[in-house]
Amino acid sequence: MSQNINALPASGNFLGMTLKIVTVHGQEFEGELFAHDVNNSETVILKERRNAEKDHCHYHMINSKMIRTMRVEEAPPPHVPAPSGVDPKVLQARADAALQQRLASAGRWGVGVSAETQLLFDRLFKTHPDCRWEGQSIVVLGTRISPPYSPEDCSLVEGSDTRKLERIKKVLQGTKDQITRDKAKKELSGLTNGVANAPAQQPGPSNSSPGSSPLPQQGASSSAPHAGGGGNGILATPPPPPPSQAQQRGGKGEGNEGGKAGGQ
Repeated sequence: MSQNINALPASGNFLGMTLKIVTVHGQEFEGELFAHDVNNSETVILKERRNAEKDHCHYHMINSKMIRTMRVEEAPPPHVPAPSGVDPKVLQARADAALQQRLASAGRWGVGVSAETQLLFDRLFKTHPDCRWEGQSIVVLGTRISPPYSPEDCSLVEGSDTRKLERIKKVLQGTKDQITRDKAKKELSGLTNGVANAPAQQPGPSNSSPGSSPLPQQGASSSAPHAGGGGNGILATPPPPPPSQAQQRGGKGEGNEGGKAGGQ
């Protein structure tokens, strides 16, 4: 029997029937009519069983306006059970378990202790789940570790079993040494990454081109010699010595002879 989804009443009398629906895009769906609302959301929900033994199923939500044809493959059973809801007892059990877990987790946080001390407690808790806080002291295996949490600060809570005391002292010292090594390794890794990511220094601009001599600084005189390379570090060329009197007379004679030769 082929009919339109709008022909189905809104009551649950038709829930559980097996429908085969073909959409306007040619998609085919077959399954039990789980729910339908043609007045408000115009939605049809089909329940397609995939594995009856494990009660695995898929739900298909189809817009009623996109249905081309619909055919009833199997009539609904005489009694359709109500949709399975959530058992309140199961929810309460899960809530109680989550609350107990959170309370146990909160008990592992020390009050008024440093982050390093909390880290020490967390490391001890991994190997000794009975580790707990007692004020600002750590109690583990019947041994109390008091501030500042060194092996000398360990004492037995009850009894006189010194073997437990010596064991906790060794575990405590080993844990503190491991935390120190991890901290140093982390700091070294940060320094190494900082050096690797540092930008390379670029050479500054040069005022002189290759092959050219440096220019004297402003305010420096090139005519005055600088002993020992002082001042701006540039050695000035000394001026030539003044001509002697003989050279001056000789120059004048040569000039007169030249004039006479020119006159002749």
